[in-house]
Amino acid sequence: MRGHIAVSGGSIGGLFAALALAEAGWRVTVFEKVRSALSGRGAGIVTHEPLLKALGSIGVSLQDIGVEVRSRRVFDKFGKIVSEREFPQLVTSWDMIYSLLHARLPRELYFTDTSVLNWENVAGKVNVHLSDGSVQQFDALIGADGYRSAVRSKFVERPAPAYSGYVVWRAVVDETLIEPNLRDAFFDDFSFFIPNRGQVIGYPIPGFHNETNKGSRRYNIVWYKPTSHDELVDLLTDESGKVHEISIPPPLVRREVVDCALMAAEVDLPWMFSEAFKCAASPFLAPIYDYVSPRFCCANVCLLGDAAALIRPHVGMGVTKAAEDALCLSSCLRANRTIEEAFEAYDAARRPIASMINARSQRLGSFVQGEDPKGNLDGASHPFEDEIVRLTATADF
Repeated sequence: MRGHIAVSGGSIGGLFAALALAEAGWRVTVFEKVRSALSGRGAGIVTHEPLLKALGSIGVSLQDIGVEVRSRRVFDKFGKIVSEREFPQLVTSWDMIYSLLHARLPRELYFTDTSVLNWENVAGKVNVHLSDGSVQQFDALIGADGYRSAVRSKFVERPAPAYSGYVVWRAVVDETLIEPNLRDAFFDDFSFFIPNRGQVIGYPIPGFHNETNKGSRRYNIVWYKPTSHDELVDLLTDESGKVHEISIPPPLVRREVVDCALMAAEVDLPWMFSEAFKCAASPFLAPIYDYVSPRFCCANVCLLGDAAALIRPHVGMGVTKAAEDALCLSSCLRANRTIEEAFEAYDAARRPIASMINARSQRLGSFVQGEDPKGNLDGASHPFEDEIVRLTATADF
């Protein structure tokens, strides 16, 4: 055994890191603040070849891992197909990837209801302060604890989030709840609606229990909606009047906010997206921000996934980026004599890539807020349609 590494955060990025490091001979302990396993999140994920290779490299079977889509279609406001192109791709869900990774990590290495609150370097080791009041010592610490990373806050000043000017509404609908004529119209493809203000994409994903067979799948809807700062404050205000910072937990979103979104969908979206959105049990929203940490490491502590760089979802690279972060980190630890040297090499390799992906995501995000609010309201003639359809949720870098 090469040494003992703590991982703060037991979501997909943390699990990838733990499994990659374990494969390389490290002892690993994962601390996750949520009490139970992180299942049921349901959001869609578009796979890329690097993600599939990363999964295979840590022993995850790729059989029945997702749903195949064959083409990309653009619809106008009236449900008419504006354009169509072949674009084979495998799409899956957050649940599917998480469950496959979680099943491979021994239970005794994964501690729920426990978070990393603080840490300090002591004589080449890391003393990790945990929420249960204990202090444990490790050879290294990996912060895979998301955008609000407590690990990062120790060596990088907490950033003022750069709000993009729009939010994303997400909804997941069981295939059985969608009427046959609606399902036939758009379910099996990767579909777009691209007006000059806003954007919608949708595609099939595995079912609630990770089923991929026809009839048991779900449909994933992603609706980008321009939202002013004042409107955002209202969206982040719960029933008690508390305004949440950055984002609001889905159960705390006021019912009237959801009802307003449903009414807006009926007015603004093509009929198939509007009807599917209404079938969703619990649509939820997330404001869109940008952040790339100026440093990915400090001595024998490093950052991974969203803790290192929060990328807008247009590129569909969040999970893939976390997976590649984990594999790069493992490779650097193999190739360098000390942990600090390995982490510096990891920083040098991954930070430029994160910045490049971030720039692509900002470019695609700029189309959500078209300069002419009166133009292309029906989504039939977006001037950048080809670029949007060709580059959304792809790893074409």
